[in-house]
Amino acid sequence: TIAALALVHAGAHKKFPDFDARLRAYLPAIDPRPGDIYQAGIACMTVEAYGDPSFLPTLRAAARYILEVQGPEGSWTYSRSLAADVLRDPAEDRVIQVSGGSPLDGSEAAPPTARVTSWKDGVDGDNSVSQYAILGLQAASRSGAPVAPDAWQRALASFQSRQGGDGNWNYHAKTASGYGSMTCAGICSLAITRHELGEKAAESNAAIEKGLVWLGKRFSVSTHPETTPPERWFFYYLYSLERVGRVLG
Repeated sequence: TIAALALVHAGAHKKFPDFDARLRAYLPAIDPRPGDIYQAGIACMTVEAYGDPSFLPTLRAAARYILEVQGPEGSWTYSRSLAADVLRDPAEDRVIQVSGGSPLDGSEAAPPTARVTSWKDGVDGDNSVSQYAILGLQAASRSGAPVAPDAWQRALASFQSRQGGDGNWNYHAKTASGYGSMTCAGICSLAITRHELGEKAAESNAAIEKGLVWLGKRFSVSTHPETTPPERWFFYYLYSLERVGRVLG
């Protein structure tokens, strides 16, 4: 799925009809039920980037999966399976299906999706996969499929609790030292969750500013800060760094 997202961002679906045909066959076949947070998050981003509302059922199912497996402390682990009925889209029961346009009553988005499974059934995990869950939910929110605020509140609390004293984030728990890609993930996740909760993204937030200071002191696009060897997870770091620039404008 990540290859499809990269190609859509590059506009390949507009240039190569064979790729576009394969992508249009692939998107509705994505099934998040076996459980893969990375795939679910990237699926949401791919549908949003592709821009065809006929694939919104895939996005809604993937976002529902992300919501239902979130851990009680607000983070995500790599994989959790769910029963089929948990992800069933009520919109599929409508006799008339409508795609695109704006509702005549002036409402621009569906009401937030609330979690139906118990929070104790979720499992917490690391900052890396949690970043992709948050990016996926953000894509869903921008596509008219928002989730209830408690998911954002828990995610915000998780990333706040894991920030190191000098502004860093590590792979999992709060530590004295962190590294580039996870600090980028922490910055983006704080900004996105605060935005989805209706707050300002960065200007008045000390935790985000502290993370940016940490990143600024170690800024590089040729090595991955604070990793050994310095090229370890390098391209993941570049992607995360790009997210910081895009999310914070």
